[in-house]
Formats: sequence, C-alpha cells, structure tokens
Amino acid sequence: MRSRTFSFIIIFVNYDVNAVLLTLLFPIFVSIFYFQRSRIIFAIALTFLSFIVLYSERLHPMSDYMPRDLIAMIPIIGFAAYISIGITKRGIEILKHLKSATEVKQELMIKNIIMDKLSKTDALTDLYNHITFHEYLEKLIEQSECGYLSIHLAVLDIDNFKK
Repeated sequence: MRSRTFSFIIIFVNYDVNAVLLTLLFPIFVSIFYFQRSRIIFAIALTFLSFIVLYSERLHPMSDYMPRDLIAMIPIIGFAAYISIGITKRGIEILKHLKSATEVKQELMIKNIIMDKLSKTDALTDLYNHITFHEYLEKLIEQSECGYLSIHLAVLDIDNFKK
C-alpha cells in the first residue's frame, strides 16, 4: 500500500515531468514479490484509478502532456500487468517444484537412515552385526588410547544362538 501511495504522491507533485507517469507502474512491480495474484490485481486497479484521478485533476488541463502520451499509458499499464501476472505465475510454479523437491529429498534422507540402520543390525536379533562391532571397537580403542575413557571388553560366542 505504501508503494501505491508513494508513486501517487510523486506523480501528483511532479505532474509536469512526462516520464513521471511511469512511476504508476511501481506498485504493480512491487506486488510481484508477494506471489499473490490478488495483490497484483489490486495494484493494477489502483494504478488505473490513480491514472484516472491524475488525468482528471492534473494532466488533462495541462498542455505539457500530449494526448498520445496519455493514451500510451493505458497499454503500458496493461503490458506491465501482463508481465507481472506472468512472473507471479512462474514464481508460484517454481515454489511448488521446490517444495516437491524438498519433500523428495526428505524422503530419501529417511530411507537412507533406515537403510543405514538395516545394514548395521541383524534382522533377527536387532543387535549390531559383526562389521558394525568392529567399526565401534576401533573408535573405542582410539578413545581409550587418547585417555578419554577406559575400555573393558567381554566377548561371548553362543553357538546356534539363532535357533
């Protein structure tokens, strides 16, 4: 809302500058950043309303503006509106793709964690397997040698444990 008011005030105060009419486009382009079509349509409506008010109050009585300048503003505003809606539509598509890619990445991370756990444990007993035992044993021995903790190891071999 501030951008619309700001551009209207600039034009109302500096009505004698021909290019100042282009600042009417400022609210339309600012509304792109919200990725909401309703805000863009609201900005377009306010831009047209501002143009009509400016034309009836300031621009029409002044001879500095050529009729072609004033008529040219209508397609310029329309073109800016078309571009803004297109940018917003594409931005929304990109956000949807990003969201789906993030969800897929999260699913893959969860599956990777599950696969890592399954590769380190025995399916029947849910205890760590032989390879994982040696990985942790090496780390524990390193920590013991560095003096971080003392280690005691007891190994049991139970024949036919799975039966």
